[in-house]
Amino acid sequence: MTIQELIDQLQEAIKGGYPPETDIRADVFNDDGFYTRDNLLLDASSDYLPIPYLALNVYEDKVWKERYDKLTVHCLKCDDIYRETEPPVEECPNCGNTDKNKTVYLQGER
Repeated sequence: MTIQELIDQLQEAIKGGYPPETDIRADVFNDDGFYTRDNLLLDASSDYLPIPYLALNVYEDKVWKERYDKLTVHCLKCDDIYRETEPPVEECPNCGNTDKNKTVYLQGER
């Protein structure tokens, strides 16, 4: 699905009677049926460009979201800092470094 396809489908939903403030949830399907998650976050940070997609993250609980939001990567090769993504970025978006031994996770003060 592209951004434009999503916009078009959302506009059709509104035209069809869904109020714009309607919550969006994710139905996750598996062998046992499905379950619904309503804790979604669209990760549209320009920090990740030129990655050719947007990530719609589904968080299992608030604790994971808070932990995930704090994962920051420091590339030791070029000294750039960027946020971790899901799935994880395989290389530094600044210099292309793919050596995980030349990156570290930064941790904020507690």
